[in-house]
Amino acid sequence: MLLEDCGAVVSALRSHAFMTQAELAEMMLRSPAEVAAIEEGQQPLVEADLRALARIFGLNEARLMQLARPANIGTKVAA
Repeated sequence: MLLEDCGAVVSALRSHAFMTQAELAEMMLRSPAEVAAIEEGQQPLVEADLRALARIFGLNEARLMQLARPANIGTKVAA
């Protein structure tokens, strides 16, 4: 899964939950700008993000980590 795909998944989960980026950011302990960057595929998710998303959206954390692995989640994006 590409970073853009991961961002689209996060955006879809958030929208489905009728949540704003600011609300999700608060729950993830991130800034709204960071959530926007994640959703736009400009910033990778780190493991703490995956755990938070699993908790927030009631997802299986192990499966979420499995899906995220191909996108090199937790690594920095080259500038």
